[in-house]
Amino acid sequence: SFGGGGAESVFITICNELADRGLDVVIVVVKNKGELSRRISGSITVRELGSKRTSYSIFSFWRFLNAYNPDTVLTFSIIPNLMACVCKILAVNKYRLVLSERAVFSQTMKNSNYLIRFTFPFFIKFLYRFSDCIIAVSADVKADLLNHLPNLSTRISVINNPILRCDKIEPSWFMKNFRGRPFIIAVGRLHMQKNFQR
Repeated sequence: SFGGGGAESVFITICNELADRGLDVVIVVVKNKGELSRRISGSITVRELGSKRTSYSIFSFWRFLNAYNPDTVLTFSIIPNLMACVCKILAVNKYRLVLSERAVFSQTMKNSNYLIRFTFPFFIKFLYRFSDCIIAVSADVKADLLNHLPNLSTRISVINNPILRCDKIEPSWFMKNFRGRPFIIAVGRLHMQKNFQR
């Protein structure tokens, strides 16, 4: 969906930029709802799969890819990445598959339940090799991926989050509360994944 989140926001930023450069962009989501949908360029088509959960939508996603016949597919985060790899294995048409990893995999597994910790390392080792390129959002994410996918080192590249707008934003509460005083800014949700310690 287009609910609040860093990955969703970055994905929309990239899609808008690609559309502005004249590419035909289609965003496929499980549910077409959320406040970030207002940021999507009018030239972008949005397709809703309509499933209750992302993991339930793999067949709908596979049917869409076969019907639409894209040149390139870009996915964000572990579950959509795994689904896209399965779809490519079963694909009728050929396309370039680019996976984007947004978090440190080992940390994600550490914070997950036993079933996920046991199965997902196997899934990424087996399925990620069917991708054409893997984007790591940082050097640390890449280093962690290489611990799990040493044979895919030539496919993993670091591309940091894009900053395509250079507007200076200074909200009113900043002027009132922090002007002239030292302060610390923390970016990201308060979670272990963002290195906020308990």
